Amino acid sequence: SPDGSGVTNNALATVNARKGDISQNRLATRFFGIFNPVKGFTLEGSFNLEQTGSIKEQQPVFLDRWSFRTDEVIVAGTGRTYVLNRNDRTYRRYMDGIARYQNTFAGALNFHVMAGISQEYYKSAWFEAQKYDLTDPSLTVLNAATVDADASGTASDWGMHSYFGRMSVDWKEKYLLEGNLRYDGSSRFRAGDTRWGMFPSLSAGWRISEESFMTDITWLDNLKLRASYGALGNNSIGNYDYQALYSSSNYVLNGTLQTGFAQTAIANAIITWESTYVTNLGIDFGLLRNRLSGSLELFDKDTRNILINLPAPNVRGTASLPQQNAARVRNKGVELALNWSDRIGGVRYQVGGNMSFINNKVTRFKGDEKTISGENQLQEGL
Repeated sequence: SPDGSGVTNNALATVNARKGDISQNRLATRFFGIFNPVKGFTLEGSFNLEQTGSIKEQQPVFLDRWSFRTDEVIVAGTGRTYVLNRNDRTYRRYMDGIARYQNTFAGALNFHVMAGISQEYYKSAWFEAQKYDLTDPSLTVLNAATVDADASGTASDWGMHSYFGRMSVDWKEKYLLEGNLRYDGSSRFRAGDTRWGMFPSLSAGWRISEESFMTDITWLDNLKLRASYGALGNNSIGNYDYQALYSSSNYVLNGTLQTGFAQTAIANAIITWESTYVTNLGIDFGLLRNRLSGSLELFDKDTRNILINLPAPNVRGTASLPQQNAARVRNKGVELALNWSDRIGGVRYQVGGNMSFINNKVTRFKGDEKTISGENQLQEGL
Protein backbone atom coordinates (compact mmCIF):
# COMPACT_ATOMS: atom_id res chain seq x y z
CA SER A 1 0.00 0.00 0.00
CA PRO A 2 1.18 3.63 -0.47
CA ASP A 3 1.74 4.22 3.25
CA GLY A 4 3.51 0.91 3.83
CA SER A 5 0.70 -0.66 5.86
CA GLY A 6 -0.50 -4.19 5.24
CA VAL A 7 -4.11 -3.27 4.55
CA THR A 8 -3.67 -3.80 0.83
CA ASN A 9 -1.96 -7.01 -0.21
CA ASN A 10 1.39 -6.46 -1.87
CA ALA A 11 1.78 -9.36 -4.28
CA LEU A 12 5.48 -8.67 -4.91
CA ALA A 13 6.23 -8.73 -1.19
CA THR A 14 4.26 -11.94 -0.74
CA VAL A 15 6.20 -13.71 -3.51
CA ASN A 16 9.57 -12.65 -2.15
CA ALA A 17 8.88 -12.98 1.60
CA ARG A 18 10.17 -16.56 1.71
CA LYS A 19 12.91 -18.63 0.20
CA GLY A 20 13.67 -22.32 -0.05
CA ASP A 21 13.16 -25.29 -2.27
CA ILE A 22 10.49 -27.85 -3.16
CA SER A 23 11.53 -31.16 -4.65
CA GLN A 24 8.94 -33.60 -5.98
CA ASN A 25 9.12 -37.12 -7.32
CA ARG A 26 6.55 -39.49 -8.77
CA LEU A 27 6.70 -43.21 -9.50
CA ALA A 28 4.06 -44.99 -11.61
CA THR A 29 4.52 -48.61 -12.61
CA ARG A 30 2.40 -51.48 -13.86
CA PHE A 31 3.12 -55.20 -14.02
CA PHE A 32 0.79 -57.54 -15.86
CA GLY A 33 0.68 -61.00 -17.32
CA ILE A 34 -1.60 -63.04 -19.58
CA PHE A 35 -1.71 -66.82 -19.56
CA ASN A 36 -3.59 -68.86 -22.18
CA PRO A 37 -3.41 -72.54 -21.08
CA VAL A 38 -6.08 -73.82 -23.50
CA LYS A 39 -7.97 -72.40 -26.42
CA GLY A 40 -10.65 -69.95 -25.32
CA PHE A 41 -9.45 -69.78 -21.70
CA THR A 42 -7.37 -66.82 -20.50
CA LEU A 43 -5.96 -65.81 -17.12
CA GLU A 44 -4.93 -62.20 -16.59
CA GLY A 45 -3.30 -60.46 -13.66
CA SER A 46 -1.98 -56.98 -13.02
CA PHE A 47 -0.40 -54.91 -10.25
CA ASN A 48 -0.30 -51.11 -10.37
CA LEU A 49 1.74 -48.95 -8.00
CA GLU A 50 1.83 -45.16 -7.77
CA GLN A 51 3.87 -43.16 -5.28
CA THR A 52 4.42 -39.42 -4.98
CA GLY A 53 6.62 -37.48 -2.61
CA SER A 54 7.34 -33.84 -1.93
CA ILE A 55 9.95 -32.26 0.35
CA LYS A 56 9.67 -28.57 1.17
CA GLU A 57 12.34 -26.41 2.86
CA GLN A 58 11.40 -22.83 3.71
CA GLN A 59 12.88 -19.79 5.48
CA PRO A 60 11.68 -16.20 5.77
CA VAL A 61 13.05 -13.24 3.84
CA PHE A 62 12.75 -9.89 5.61
CA LEU A 63 11.91 -7.04 3.25
CA ASP A 64 11.77 -3.31 3.84
CA ARG A 65 8.40 -1.72 3.02
CA TRP A 66 8.98 1.53 1.15
CA SER A 67 6.64 4.48 0.77
CA PHE A 68 7.01 6.30 -2.54
CA ARG A 69 4.91 9.14 -1.17
CA THR A 70 7.37 10.03 1.59
CA ASP A 71 10.41 8.41 -0.06
CA GLU A 72 11.38 6.48 3.07
CA VAL A 73 11.20 3.07 4.69
CA ILE A 74 7.93 2.75 6.61
CA VAL A 75 8.31 -0.84 7.84
CA ALA A 76 11.79 -2.23 8.42
CA GLY A 77 12.51 -5.75 7.19
CA THR A 78 13.04 -7.50 10.50
CA GLY A 79 11.61 -10.58 12.18
CA ARG A 80 12.39 -13.96 13.71
CA THR A 81 14.35 -16.42 11.66
CA TYR A 82 13.01 -19.94 11.33
CA VAL A 83 13.34 -23.17 9.38
CA LEU A 84 10.32 -25.10 8.12
CA ASN A 85 10.51 -28.62 6.69
CA ARG A 86 7.48 -30.45 5.25
CA ASN A 87 7.19 -33.92 3.78
CA ASP A 88 4.10 -35.02 1.78
CA ARG A 89 3.57 -38.60 0.56
CA THR A 90 0.85 -40.47 -1.30
CA TYR A 91 0.69 -44.18 -2.02
CA ARG A 92 -1.77 -46.15 -4.15
CA ARG A 93 -1.78 -49.77 -5.22
CA TYR A 94 -4.28 -51.65 -7.32
CA MET A 95 -4.23 -55.31 -8.27
CA ASP A 96 -6.64 -57.64 -10.01
CA GLY A 97 -6.99 -61.14 -11.37
CA ILE A 98 -9.41 -62.07 -14.15
CA ALA A 99 -10.36 -65.39 -15.76
CA ARG A 100 -12.13 -65.46 -19.14
CA TYR A 101 -13.59 -68.25 -21.20
CA GLN A 102 -15.28 -67.99 -24.57
CA ASN A 103 -16.40 -70.54 -27.12
CA THR A 104 -18.89 -71.14 -29.91
CA PHE A 105 -21.17 -74.18 -29.88
CA ALA A 106 -22.93 -75.66 -32.89
CA GLY A 107 -21.56 -72.81 -34.97
CA ALA A 108 -24.26 -70.48 -33.67
CA LEU A 109 -24.24 -70.20 -29.87
CA ASN A 110 -21.56 -67.77 -28.68
CA PHE A 111 -20.68 -68.06 -25.00
CA HIS A 112 -18.44 -65.76 -22.94
CA VAL A 113 -17.93 -65.83 -19.19
CA MET A 114 -15.64 -63.69 -17.03
CA ALA A 115 -14.90 -63.71 -13.29
CA GLY A 116 -12.47 -61.56 -11.38
CA ILE A 117 -11.29 -60.10 -8.12
CA SER A 118 -9.64 -56.76 -7.39
CA GLN A 119 -8.42 -54.71 -4.47
CA GLU A 120 -7.28 -51.13 -4.11
CA TYR A 121 -5.54 -49.21 -1.35
CA TYR A 122 -4.71 -45.51 -1.03
CA LYS A 123 -2.85 -43.61 1.68
CA SER A 124 -1.76 -40.00 2.03
CA ALA A 125 0.34 -38.55 4.84
CA TRP A 126 2.23 -35.39 5.67
CA PHE A 127 4.65 -34.28 8.36
CA GLU A 128 5.81 -30.76 9.13
CA ALA A 129 8.36 -29.35 11.59
CA GLN A 130 9.26 -25.73 12.31
CA LYS A 131 11.83 -24.19 14.64
CA TYR A 132 12.73 -20.55 15.36
CA ASP A 133 15.83 -18.43 15.98
CA LEU A 134 18.69 -19.69 13.83
CA THR A 135 22.19 -19.45 15.21
CA ASP A 136 23.16 -18.17 11.76
CA PRO A 137 20.65 -17.01 9.08
CA SER A 138 22.62 -18.81 6.38
CA LEU A 139 21.94 -22.23 7.93
CA THR A 140 18.97 -24.23 6.64
CA VAL A 141 18.56 -27.25 8.95
CA LEU A 142 16.28 -27.66 11.97
CA ASN A 143 19.12 -28.28 14.40
CA ALA A 144 20.54 -24.86 13.53
CA ALA A 145 17.49 -23.24 15.18
CA THR A 146 17.31 -23.01 18.94
CA VAL A 147 13.80 -22.49 20.38
CA ASP A 148 10.04 -22.87 19.87
CA ALA A 149 10.02 -26.13 17.97
CA ASP A 150 6.67 -27.25 16.60
CA ALA A 151 5.75 -30.45 14.77
CA SER A 152 2.50 -31.73 13.27
CA GLY A 153 1.32 -34.34 10.83
CA THR A 154 -1.47 -36.70 9.91
CA ALA A 155 -2.40 -39.56 7.60
CA SER A 156 -5.54 -40.86 5.92
CA ASP A 157 -6.24 -44.07 4.02
CA TRP A 158 -9.00 -46.13 2.43
CA GLY A 159 -9.34 -49.45 0.67
CA MET A 160 -11.80 -51.45 -1.42
CA HIS A 161 -12.14 -55.13 -2.24
CA SER A 162 -14.33 -56.35 -5.12
CA TYR A 163 -15.57 -59.53 -6.72
CA PHE A 164 -17.19 -59.34 -10.15
CA GLY A 165 -18.40 -61.52 -12.98
CA ARG A 166 -20.12 -61.42 -16.34
CA MET A 167 -21.78 -64.00 -18.55
CA SER A 168 -23.02 -63.28 -22.04
CA VAL A 169 -24.58 -65.57 -24.64
CA ASP A 170 -26.00 -64.93 -28.08
CA TRP A 171 -27.48 -67.02 -30.87
CA LYS A 172 -26.14 -66.05 -34.27
CA GLU A 173 -25.80 -62.50 -32.90
CA LYS A 174 -29.59 -62.18 -33.13
CA TYR A 175 -30.68 -62.99 -29.58
CA LEU A 176 -28.46 -61.43 -26.93
CA LEU A 177 -28.38 -61.97 -23.18
CA GLU A 178 -25.89 -60.69 -20.62
CA GLY A 179 -25.72 -60.76 -16.83
CA ASN A 180 -23.30 -58.93 -14.52
CA LEU A 181 -22.67 -59.10 -10.80
CA ARG A 182 -20.47 -56.99 -8.53
CA TYR A 183 -19.85 -57.49 -4.82
CA ASP A 184 -17.91 -54.55 -3.37
CA GLY A 185 -16.57 -53.92 0.12
CA SER A 186 -15.35 -50.47 1.19
CA SER A 187 -13.33 -49.42 4.23
CA ARG A 188 -15.51 -46.29 4.39
CA PHE A 189 -18.25 -48.40 5.99
CA ARG A 190 -18.17 -50.34 9.25
CA ALA A 191 -17.16 -54.01 9.06
CA GLY A 192 -20.22 -56.21 8.65
CA ASP A 193 -23.26 -56.17 6.41
CA THR A 194 -23.10 -52.41 5.80
CA ARG A 195 -19.56 -52.62 4.38
CA TRP A 196 -20.53 -54.81 1.43
CA GLY A 197 -22.88 -54.08 -1.41
CA MET A 198 -24.17 -56.39 -4.16
CA PHE A 199 -24.96 -54.82 -7.53
CA PRO A 200 -26.43 -57.06 -10.26
CA SER A 201 -27.49 -56.17 -13.80
CA LEU A 202 -29.20 -57.97 -16.66
CA SER A 203 -29.64 -56.98 -20.29
CA ALA A 204 -31.24 -58.58 -23.35
CA GLY A 205 -31.38 -57.68 -27.03
CA TRP A 206 -33.09 -58.81 -30.21
CA ARG A 207 -31.64 -57.88 -33.61
CA ILE A 208 -34.85 -58.04 -35.60
CA SER A 209 -33.10 -56.99 -38.80
CA GLU A 210 -31.27 -60.36 -38.82
CA GLU A 211 -34.51 -62.34 -39.03
CA SER A 212 -35.44 -64.02 -42.31
CA PHE A 213 -38.78 -62.20 -42.54
CA MET A 214 -36.88 -58.88 -42.75
CA THR A 215 -34.84 -59.71 -45.87
CA ASP A 216 -37.36 -58.10 -48.25
CA ILE A 217 -37.32 -54.78 -46.41
CA THR A 218 -34.39 -53.23 -48.26
CA TRP A 219 -34.67 -49.73 -46.80
CA LEU A 220 -34.18 -51.00 -43.22
CA ASP A 221 -30.56 -51.96 -42.52
CA ASN A 222 -30.58 -52.31 -38.75
CA LEU A 223 -33.29 -52.75 -36.13
CA LYS A 224 -32.57 -53.84 -32.60
CA LEU A 225 -34.72 -54.00 -29.48
CA ARG A 226 -32.98 -54.00 -26.10
CA ALA A 227 -33.86 -53.90 -22.43
CA SER A 228 -31.76 -53.73 -19.29
CA TYR A 229 -32.01 -53.44 -15.53
CA GLY A 230 -29.07 -52.91 -13.23
CA ALA A 231 -27.73 -51.50 -10.00
CA LEU A 232 -24.68 -49.36 -9.25
CA GLY A 233 -23.07 -48.42 -5.92
CA ASN A 234 -21.47 -45.21 -4.69
CA ASN A 235 -19.16 -44.85 -1.68
CA SER A 236 -18.00 -41.25 -2.23
CA ILE A 237 -18.07 -40.10 1.38
CA GLY A 238 -15.53 -39.34 4.09
CA ASN A 239 -13.17 -42.10 5.16
CA TYR A 240 -14.25 -42.31 8.79
CA ASP A 241 -17.90 -41.24 9.00
CA TYR A 242 -18.82 -44.51 10.75
CA GLN A 243 -16.37 -43.77 13.60
CA ALA A 244 -16.58 -41.28 16.44
CA LEU A 245 -13.62 -38.89 16.30
CA TYR A 246 -11.92 -37.26 19.29
CA SER A 247 -9.39 -34.47 19.57
CA SER A 248 -7.40 -32.88 22.38
CA SER A 249 -9.09 -29.92 24.03
CA ASN A 250 -8.23 -27.59 26.91
CA TYR A 251 -10.45 -27.06 29.95
CA VAL A 252 -10.12 -25.64 33.46
CA LEU A 253 -10.27 -27.84 36.56
CA ASN A 254 -9.75 -26.37 40.05
CA GLY A 255 -8.42 -23.19 38.51
CA THR A 256 -5.77 -25.04 36.50
CA LEU A 257 -5.61 -25.45 32.74
CA GLN A 258 -5.90 -29.13 31.80
CA THR A 259 -5.73 -31.04 28.52
CA GLY A 260 -8.38 -33.64 27.76
CA PHE A 261 -10.33 -35.06 24.86
CA ALA A 262 -13.55 -33.94 23.26
CA GLN A 263 -15.69 -35.61 20.61
CA THR A 264 -15.33 -33.66 17.36
CA ALA A 265 -17.41 -35.89 15.05
CA ILE A 266 -20.47 -38.00 15.81
CA ALA A 267 -20.49 -41.46 14.24
CA ASN A 268 -23.07 -43.14 12.03
CA ALA A 269 -22.38 -46.84 12.48
CA ILE A 270 -25.02 -47.96 9.95
CA ILE A 271 -23.90 -45.77 7.06
CA THR A 272 -23.75 -47.77 3.84
CA TRP A 273 -23.70 -47.64 0.03
CA GLU A 274 -25.80 -45.37 -2.12
CA SER A 275 -27.57 -47.52 -4.70
CA THR A 276 -28.81 -46.54 -8.16
CA TYR A 277 -31.24 -48.79 -10.04
CA VAL A 278 -31.62 -48.12 -13.76
CA THR A 279 -34.20 -49.58 -16.14
CA ASN A 280 -33.77 -49.00 -19.89
CA LEU A 281 -35.90 -49.88 -22.91
CA GLY A 282 -34.44 -48.95 -26.28
CA ILE A 283 -34.67 -49.26 -30.05
CA ASP A 284 -31.65 -48.84 -32.33
CA PHE A 285 -32.24 -48.41 -36.05
CA GLY A 286 -30.44 -47.73 -39.32
CA LEU A 287 -32.15 -46.74 -42.58
CA LEU A 288 -31.18 -46.02 -46.19
CA ARG A 289 -27.90 -47.95 -46.14
CA ASN A 290 -27.34 -46.70 -42.58
CA ARG A 291 -27.17 -43.09 -43.70
CA LEU A 292 -29.92 -42.35 -41.22
CA SER A 293 -29.35 -43.96 -37.83
CA GLY A 294 -30.51 -43.35 -34.31
CA SER A 295 -32.04 -44.65 -31.13
CA LEU A 296 -35.12 -44.15 -28.99
CA GLU A 297 -34.65 -44.73 -25.28
CA LEU A 298 -37.01 -44.94 -22.31
CA PHE A 299 -35.30 -44.82 -18.93
CA ASP A 300 -36.11 -44.91 -15.24
CA LYS A 301 -33.31 -44.13 -12.80
CA ASP A 302 -34.04 -44.54 -9.09
CA THR A 303 -31.26 -43.53 -6.66
CA ARG A 304 -31.82 -44.73 -3.08
CA ASN A 305 -30.01 -44.33 0.23
CA ILE A 306 -28.52 -41.00 -0.91
CA LEU A 307 -26.16 -39.64 1.73
CA ILE A 308 -27.25 -36.27 3.12
CA ASN A 309 -26.84 -34.22 6.31
CA LEU A 310 -29.96 -34.17 8.44
CA PRO A 311 -30.68 -31.56 11.15
CA ALA A 312 -29.87 -32.44 14.76
CA PRO A 313 -30.51 -30.78 18.14
CA ASN A 314 -27.94 -28.31 19.46
CA VAL A 315 -27.28 -30.60 22.44
CA ARG A 316 -24.62 -32.23 20.26
CA GLY A 317 -22.43 -29.17 20.88
CA THR A 318 -19.81 -28.37 18.27
CA ALA A 319 -19.31 -31.96 17.08
CA SER A 320 -19.83 -32.37 13.34
CA LEU A 321 -22.65 -34.58 12.09
CA PRO A 322 -22.22 -37.63 9.86
CA GLN A 323 -24.13 -38.14 6.66
CA GLN A 324 -27.10 -40.49 6.65
CA ASN A 325 -28.69 -42.68 3.96
CA ALA A 326 -31.88 -40.65 4.02
CA ALA A 327 -32.71 -39.32 0.54
CA ARG A 328 -34.11 -40.71 -2.70
CA VAL A 329 -34.33 -39.22 -6.19
CA ARG A 330 -36.04 -40.58 -9.30
CA ASN A 331 -35.45 -39.61 -12.94
CA LYS A 332 -37.76 -40.84 -15.70
CA GLY A 333 -37.80 -39.83 -19.32
CA VAL A 334 -37.32 -40.49 -22.99
CA GLU A 335 -34.46 -39.62 -25.33
CA LEU A 336 -34.33 -39.59 -29.13
CA ALA A 337 -31.01 -39.42 -31.01
CA LEU A 338 -30.72 -39.10 -34.80
CA ASN A 339 -27.68 -39.06 -37.05
CA TRP A 340 -27.34 -38.51 -40.82
CA SER A 341 -24.08 -39.48 -42.54
CA ASP A 342 -23.45 -39.20 -46.28
CA ARG A 343 -20.98 -38.18 -48.94
CA ILE A 344 -21.15 -35.41 -51.59
CA GLY A 345 -18.50 -35.99 -54.18
CA GLY A 346 -15.27 -36.47 -52.29
CA VAL A 347 -16.56 -34.79 -49.12
CA ARG A 348 -18.04 -36.84 -46.30
CA TYR A 349 -20.26 -35.11 -43.75
CA GLN A 350 -22.22 -36.05 -40.67
CA VAL A 351 -25.02 -34.27 -38.82
CA GLY A 352 -26.48 -35.45 -35.55
CA GLY A 353 -28.63 -34.32 -32.69
CA ASN A 354 -30.62 -35.53 -29.74
CA MET A 355 -33.69 -34.50 -27.77
CA SER A 356 -34.70 -35.66 -24.31
CA PHE A 357 -37.48 -35.17 -21.81
CA ILE A 358 -36.69 -35.86 -18.16
CA ASN A 359 -38.92 -35.78 -15.10
CA ASN A 360 -36.78 -35.39 -11.98
CA LYS A 361 -38.43 -35.81 -8.58
CA VAL A 362 -37.04 -35.80 -5.04
CA THR A 363 -39.11 -38.61 -3.54
CA ARG A 364 -37.49 -38.54 -0.09
CA PHE A 365 -35.50 -35.77 1.58
CA LYS A 366 -36.26 -33.81 4.76
CA GLY A 367 -40.04 -33.79 4.87
CA ASP A 368 -41.36 -30.24 4.58
CA GLU A 369 -37.94 -28.67 5.17
CA LYS A 370 -36.35 -26.94 2.19
CA THR A 371 -32.67 -26.65 1.37
CA ILE A 372 -31.80 -23.55 -0.65
CA SER A 373 -28.40 -22.92 -2.24
CA GLY A 374 -28.22 -19.91 -4.53
CA GLU A 375 -30.94 -20.32 -7.13
CA ASN A 376 -31.42 -24.03 -6.35
CA GLN A 377 -34.02 -25.43 -3.98
CA LEU A 378 -34.39 -29.01 -2.79
CA GLN A 379 -37.68 -30.18 -1.30
CA GLU A 380 -39.33 -33.53 -0.95
CA GLY A 381 -42.07 -34.12 -3.51
CA LEU A 382 -40.76 -31.55 -6.00
